[in-house]
Amino acid sequence: MNTLAELYREWEAQYDANAAQAQRLSDEAAQEAYASGDTWAPLLNIFTPGEAEPLGLPLVTPLLRPEDTLLDVGAGGGRIAAALAGTVEQIRGVDPSPALSAALHQLAAELPNLEALDAFAWPPADFIGQSDVVLSWNVLYYVREIEQFLDAYEAHAGRLCIAVLGERAGAAPPQSLFEAVRGEPFAELPALNELIAILAARGADYELRRTPRPPVVEVPQVERLRRLCMVTEGSPEDTILQAELERRADDDPKHLNSMRTLAVVSWVPPEAAS
Repeated sequence: MNTLAELYREWEAQYDANAAQAQRLSDEAAQEAYASGDTWAPLLNIFTPGEAEPLGLPLVTPLLRPEDTLLDVGAGGGRIAAALAGTVEQIRGVDPSPALSAALHQLAAELPNLEALDAFAWPPADFIGQSDVVLSWNVLYYVREIEQFLDAYEAHAGRLCIAVLGERAGAAPPQSLFEAVRGEPFAELPALNELIAILAARGADYELRRTPRPPVVEVPQVERLRRLCMVTEGSPEDTILQAELERRADDDPKHLNSMRTLAVVSWVPPEAAS
């Protein structure tokens, strides 16, 4: 059985391998986003409120109380905050992306119980005040220093910590499709199983709730698959992608679903537990 220190190192190694692959294979626009430090800006529409209910929401709302204050870490443009605004008394949200943070501030001007904090990467440099609940939604895959992240996460939670994440990262491509297009395996980011191992080693008394499987993709969403496979339209890799999609047209469409399931992991922070 791996020690906690080994689990932290394995998490960081997975993150580093994925980051190296992404920077090596990404197109010019993505490389510019890396250079700017705001890699999420091109995906703004995904992280702002939409018509569809966020997958996993019915498993999160029963964990919340009307009088709760909630801190949304990695809040994006407020997609989750907007969905939970009617469930808790107050929400504070923070996101490191300047573009997403700007959208969050715009939303806060419309939602009276949402406060948008200035953009910073978690953990904060200084303690920013305790909330009853600290929440992250499809965020932890993109965190390298998981030990420091969780330490601050728990320190800011008065009652409960919640992490919503999948068995694979939200931006993970269908593995077989990626390998066919790119000629190498996708470097998986750390996700649910790695978090559970770390929480157990930290002695957290956690609960795990799984959502039903997400809807099957019936028709290939070419733009989405280009993005997940880091393919530029009109490139040689795009030609391979199109040929692969045509070849797989009669296959079970669930093979094009990246995420098998989504889970809600909740635990009581150490100080509250004691």
